[in-house]
Amino acid sequence: MITTWRGFPPELKRELSALASDDGLNVPIGELITALLRFGLKEFQHGRLTLTPVQKRTSFTLPLEGAK
Repeated sequence: MITTWRGFPPELKRELSALASDDGLNVPIGELITALLRFGLKEFQHGRLTLTPVQKRTSFTLPLEGAK
């Protein structure tokens, strides 16, 4: 199984990589991420993990005419 994990903050990626490293659990990072995602999904399905959506405000602006 291939697991991709884009969009995670760099600090979290560093912490997870350190946990998976030879000095930590000594497992491939993809296996660790897959295990954590499966655990979280199982807990959510059993109602032991609740997620609260938070709106993210995004704004787009157009450059002034002639500016690049």
